[in-house]
Amino acid sequence: MPWARGYAAVKAGEATALIPTIRSVEREALFDFPGEPIFQAEIALFARAFKPLKWSGRPSDLVGLSFVRLRGALVSPEFDQAVREGRLHCEQAHGFGAAMRMLAAGRFDFAAMPKLAGLQIAAAEGLSARVRVLEPAPHVQAFYLAFARPPELAKLRQRVD
Repeated sequence: MPWARGYAAVKAGEATALIPTIRSVEREALFDFPGEPIFQAEIALFARAFKPLKWSGRPSDLVGLSFVRLRGALVSPEFDQAVREGRLHCEQAHGFGAAMRMLAAGRFDFAAMPKLAGLQIAAAEGLSARVRVLEPAPHVQAFYLAFARPPELAKLRQRVD
């Protein structure tokens, strides 16, 4: 199911676990996390191929611009703080493919998503010539399997550990 729907289902106890998810203070209050991440991935920023965009690796480079990310997703502690403070304008998409298509259509200045997923989507949708990855990556993110909180799932989470 779409990630945001899966998040809501695990939060409500209607599903056992969610993968992948980013561990945060807010999410630790909702879910039970194993001690180790499942994997790590570069979070990349994608921009239109022919539109100049100054990027040195600091969110302050992008103040005043708009970007799109997966609904409910986190980018990096610095980006997420800039969004909360209103220094970066962020819209949300239902999927990485939708975010990439919106970027290619010029609706946003950049898109944030895991680098490998973004490259795969750009290739699959024929957008590789229209988008580019901005370097350096703003963040390398650990992704976790997040379990619902019912006590009977604690033993399952311990087995994953």
